[in-house]
Amino acid sequence: MSNRKRIRLRTFDYVGEYRCFFTVCTDHRRRIFTSSDVVDRVLLQFQRCAAREDIAILAYCFMPDHLHLLTRGLMPASDSLRFIRVAKQNAGFWYSRRTGRPLWKRDVWDRVLRANEDAMDVVRYIFANPVQAKIVTDPFDYPFSGSKVYSREQIEAAFRKNQPDRAEGESSGSCGNDLGAPASLIPE
Repeated sequence: MSNRKRIRLRTFDYVGEYRCFFTVCTDHRRRIFTSSDVVDRVLLQFQRCAAREDIAILAYCFMPDHLHLLTRGLMPASDSLRFIRVAKQNAGFWYSRRTGRPLWKRDVWDRVLRANEDAMDVVRYIFANPVQAKIVTDPFDYPFSGSKVYSREQIEAAFRKNQPDRAEGESSGSCGNDLGAPASLIPE
């Protein structure tokens, strides 16, 4: 019998047209996602699993030791937990064959967005993560974040849409405090 704490609701099955925000940490928080060859291969595994599960990848960011991912089920039968489990498994299998080491920690942190929550708030958080970690000063300079639904230009436009005009000499690297975005950008 396991003494592990249950981290998910017993009454919620994650099947349907839900928007889910996942954070997946690397094994021992090792800095693995630092090169495009690794990030591209892991992202490919997630894309393949998303296509099989009818899941859209709204936004992602591969930080050196963890992955942030915002997804949306596209069909009533879309299974977000199966998606994340199989994507982790497939990417982990590729990585362990290549290096002989595990890729992921066992658990995944997740949050299902409520119907009234603006997904663009989570997109902004995901894109701002490398700025908060002081890896880059502008979120759009980070090479390991993006979307499989929206172009980088669409996200950047929504990200900066309602920010106040900057005074001359002010940095454009800040994410700002205004989280407003057009509701039409993210499907409900």
